Amino acid sequence: MIRLDRTAIVSCVAAAAALLGAALWESTYKPGSGVTQYLASFGVVLVGVAWGATSLSKEFESETNIWSWTQGVTRARWFWSRISPALLGAAAFGVLLTVIVEISDRRRPLLAGFDHMSDQYVATHGVFLPASALLAVSAGLLLSVVTRLIVPAIALTLISQVVLLLVLPKAFLSLASEDTSVLPASADPLEVYLTEGHVLDVSPLADGGSLVTFLPNAQFGLVQGVGGAVMVAVSIAMLFAAVVGLQRMSARRPA
Repeated sequence: MIRLDRTAIVSCVAAAAALLGAALWESTYKPGSGVTQYLASFGVVLVGVAWGATSLSKEFESETNIWSWTQGVTRARWFWSRISPALLGAAAFGVLLTVIVEISDRRRPLLAGFDHMSDQYVATHGVFLPASALLAVSAGLLLSVVTRLIVPAIALTLISQVVLLLVLPKAFLSLASEDTSVLPASADPLEVYLTEGHVLDVSPLADGGSLVTFLPNAQFGLVQGVGGAVMVAVSIAMLFAAVVGLQRMSARRPA
């Protein structure tokens, strides 16, 4: 099985090495720039395309799956044994991306260190990267069963994961409730950056102070917990949908 997934493994290892280099560069020369966080998000798209979209579709195109199905191996058993490396690899890759992002945060500037509720921070910390990597691979596997062709599976996986990359963090952050704090007129304007959360709005008050509306960091665990659980649940649902589709498909790909 490892031999069959060699291309995906090499792609993920190369991507992780490149991201580690970016993290070391950022922590040394551009701390707090967010370059590593930005690139880590696209690592999830890579694992969905490289491991999810191609694992089964290349076997359908070459029809090597038929040999297994005629040797007394059920389609469900073939499916689960074939995708196990992809699922384990996706989870491990997501954890590795998270560790690399944490390395890039080592010298995060003080004024940037209080915001743990921005889209980018939520999407690259906690359980988000491992869970979204599983989601990406599961989506790719399902699309492989639906299309049975490498190029369409890759294209659809790429499009769907880029959309989810933009939508999911905002969707899960909508679960968090806003909070407010008041800065007195005598406060330094830079104190707004010391707010323990993601600042949404700063409104002037009649007394010269400011009303700060923000998403508090205390709700980071809620967003991560619910978001991770939803992504894992959807991943499981897509995998079982792929098994059902596999059971119903004809042995040979239509000409």
